[in-house]
Amino acid sequence: MKKFYKIHNDYAEIVLSKNIYPLVCVKKALVNFMEMSYIKLSDKGNKIIIQIALKDLSENLEIIVGEFYNELLRESLRYN
Repeated sequence: MKKFYKIHNDYAEIVLSKNIYPLVCVKKALVNFMEMSYIKLSDKGNKIIIQIALKDLSENLEIIVGEFYNELLRESLRYN
């Protein structure tokens, strides 16, 4: 499966299209990850940029990103 995110040294960067994911769905999905991570949310034109850094560095960042995508799908299905 093609990855739509980048893992940097200590954080993951996810770029989403506003045409696919409404901002409200992104925010609702991110709430579930606030306890385990630091989150930066940016708006750049038609893109939503998310940076996620784990509080506990022993956690697997790629698994957290995958769980975020699953939660994002759940929220977008509830929204429509």
